[in-house]
Amino acid sequence: MKLIRRWLYRFAVLVSTFLLFGCTDSELPTRYEIRSTDRSTWFINESKERGVTFNHLSGATGKFWLPEITGGGIVLFDMDMDDDLDLYFVQSGSWDASDQKSSRNELYENDGDAQFTLVETPNPMVHEGYGMGGT
Repeated sequence: MKLIRRWLYRFAVLVSTFLLFGCTDSELPTRYEIRSTDRSTWFINESKERGVTFNHLSGATGKFWLPEITGGGIVLFDMDMDDDLDLYFVQSGSWDASDQKSSRNELYENDGDAQFTLVETPNPMVHEGYGMGGT
């Protein structure tokens, strides 16, 4: 009997929660201000204005191998411990060993004002060759 009461109590709490929070006409508050007057625009590409010039090269040959369709990656981390997120782009690139120079990963340092500067090599974090994802 206790088991049935416990399950009925849980079910009642669950249904009450759904009814209380799920049946409302109020809109969710917007967190970010949209800069455009066009309300349909929700993403504005500002990469070039911010100094990010990374261009992803997929290295696709048309054979649709898994690495060709998986893509590269991006890592956001604080490289220089200044409390600003820096960017590390992982380049997929070509599998061809003779074409490795065109598939270099890129590291961008954040100056604190959301402006980024490409960190030139030699840098032990920047690697040339095929890459997939980052952690």
